[in-house]
Amino acid sequence: MRILVTGGTGFVGSHLVKGLLEDDHHVIIIKRSFSNTDRISNYLDRIVSYDIDKTTIKSVFENESIDVVIHAATSYGSRESLSEQIESNVVFPMKLLESALEHKINAFINTDTFFNKPAHRNYKYLGSYSKTKRYFLELVPFFQNKEETKFINARLEHVYGPNDGPNKFTTHVITQMLNNIPSLDLTLGEQKRDFIFIDDVTSAYRLVIKNLHIFSDCYNEIEIGRGMSVSIRHFIESAHLLTNSKTKLKFGALPYRESEIMDSYANTLKLNELGWSWNDGIDDGIRKIINHLNT
Repeated sequence: MRILVTGGTGFVGSHLVKGLLEDDHHVIIIKRSFSNTDRISNYLDRIVSYDIDKTTIKSVFENESIDVVIHAATSYGSRESLSEQIESNVVFPMKLLESALEHKINAFINTDTFFNKPAHRNYKYLGSYSKTKRYFLELVPFFQNKEETKFINARLEHVYGPNDGPNKFTTHVITQMLNNIPSLDLTLGEQKRDFIFIDDVTSAYRLVIKNLHIFSDCYNEIEIGRGMSVSIRHFIESAHLLTNSKTKLKFGALPYRESEIMDSYANTLKLNELGWSWNDGIDDGIRKIINHLNT
């Protein structure tokens, strides 16, 4: 199939590009002309790339016979103004969906966050990020053509793995331990997360694409995680052991964030029905990050 990926230079998107190419799909990406392409440097000669600041979404759809869109681009708001974040998380995907519906593509797969689960919506951290992504989803019914294009919302739990941003929690903690910094200030670490390795995330997307025929012709939702949660303290202590670090872990030195999410895990029933299962446990995933950081 001909698959358009947004956010293809990012963490999740770059792994998706690799996986889709392995499945012999024709991959098209939308990026900015100044985007860092290091994560996909080995695949640039095998994909079609459009710079969205030099062309339009409409022209991309007119030039390419797209079958599926995977929307993985996002703005966390750390460097953008609120208006820029609304442009990235609401306006851009709306334009993308409008073109997708106009061209009657097979499916539009949106990448969502576990922050947007109803039980977690009071969480203040990255509030504008989760709210803008949620607002786009609330607008989907106003645009959707139920007879032609399937809409699948893929809600990700706590994704981690090699090539994630250096300031992301898992990468940051493991890097600090490898550097043997004297001490690391932490919360009590009692909050629990469904840590899902990036390769298992991409395998879920790939399986969904292979089984689009079983999804309904309206709104669909899947949750991607291992279906179980462990404490952040457990993850940190595992990383500390596997890095053989001398860093002192100061649990309780930091307070919890306001309205902290104390537990989250995926309902993997729909993925399991497709035959999906996760492969990398936490220790396996941590070892792969360590190996990547040490190369």
